[in-house]
Amino acid sequence: MLSHKKLDKTYLLIIIAHPDDESFLFAGTSLKLRESGKTEKILCATRGDRGGSGKIREQEMRAAARILKIKSIEFLGYEDGNLKNTNFKKLVNVITKKIETTQPAIVATFGREGISGHSDHVTIGKAAVAAAKKARHKALAIWLVCKPSSVMKEFNEFLGLIRVHHNYFHAKPLKGVPDDKLLKVNIKKYRVKQILALP
Repeated sequence: MLSHKKLDKTYLLIIIAHPDDESFLFAGTSLKLRESGKTEKILCATRGDRGGSGKIREQEMRAAARILKIKSIEFLGYEDGNLKNTNFKKLVNVITKKIETTQPAIVATFGREGISGHSDHVTIGKAAVAAAKKARHKALAIWLVCKPSSVMKEFNEFLGLIRVHHNYFHAKPLKGVPDDKLLKVNIKKYRVKQILALP
């Protein structure tokens, strides 16, 4: 059982693959939690240097975090686009130690399809879940960001149009998660700030 003091230390630990994942996926939820006084931290596996300068993308992420009022960001230093080829056990161990140090109430990461099927998203999601289960500190919940099945036909068509780095993506159409299995968070109030946080 977590003490109230530990819950206040870091309420939400967001574990992602690239700079901008935090804004596209968690901005609204982050703002909602911050408004209620919850503290948050981001663990980012890479600096996203395959999508541009890693230094610039890191700066963009820190600027986004200021908008989202997230003060703590840590980059793990893994190679962008190559997480699936890293030593998975070591990756899990690294994240496990971060969870035990941070002691979050909630761990948030990608679901099994990584939203878009990107291999980095899928890998970091699997590693984060494995680490959360392995850690001596047990989070109260693990949140997996997913797309509802009801929108997947249109979403797969959209992905087919925008994918630039095809080698990083799942070849088969994504299925999503049945709508009735999802927990939905109303973030309409935070839409403007969410857009401002995007690169």
